[in-house]
Amino acid sequence: MNTRQISLPHWVTDMNWSAFDSVFASRTILVLPILLSCFLLACQAQKEPLDTNELTDFATRYAAAWSGQDPVAFAAFYAEDASFRINEGEPSIGRAAIEQTARGFMTAFPDMVVRLVEVRRTGDVVEFHWHWTGTNSGPGGTGNAVDLVGFEEWTIGDDGLILRSQGHMDDVEYQRQLTAGTKPCSAPWLQMVEQTLSTGDGQGHGPDLGSSEWRSVVEFKLGIRGNPDVPDRATEEWCAYIDQAMSGSVE
Repeated sequence: MNTRQISLPHWVTDMNWSAFDSVFASRTILVLPILLSCFLLACQAQKEPLDTNELTDFATRYAAAWSGQDPVAFAAFYAEDASFRINEGEPSIGRAAIEQTARGFMTAFPDMVVRLVEVRRTGDVVEFHWHWTGTNSGPGGTGNAVDLVGFEEWTIGDDGLILRSQGHMDDVEYQRQLTAGTKPCSAPWLQMVEQTLSTGDGQGHGPDLGSSEWRSVVEFKLGIRGNPDVPDRATEEWCAYIDQAMSGSVE
């Protein structure tokens, strides 16, 4: 079999390939550090989760912020688009709304103290266990003291701020302590109901306390709106019925 020889063009045979290799090598030397820098920056962007010591420090400062009567400082622990919710209540969405929620608690309980009991991580969720004491001596308050324990479940973002907090506490016990000796339909009682059920939209807007619209929202929050057993909203019997519903004695 004949083997045909292929002649290469002169521009190929005459090319200085060593120079080409030199240029390629020099460009590789320039590109590699850039690629390495990009890789390192990407790694730095993915921060490691807070370790046990860092979580304890964060939770300690968070408890102090709850106790500090400074809702702005408290809200700073949350991301701008974070959410804060207690039990099945209406969530506060966004840092501004969370600030307003904290302000409501701090105003109602001027001497409130939140103490860290324990902080622990369960998968991607951090549990902040607390002990809360305070006196409901704010405007329209009952004057009663509360002493409760509970916890919040946190989802923490890469920036170290809380993205989501789901709080858990014993509502029945809270209401019992808050309303002990308080007459239904009194101003302190109305304020207690509002603090417990939160008829607003989480942005500082809501019906006037004690109004017919407010009472309708209270019924909705308790899941009894439309119940034929609910007394007329303009009567003291309505308040007594709501008081029983909040204590869990109405089905």
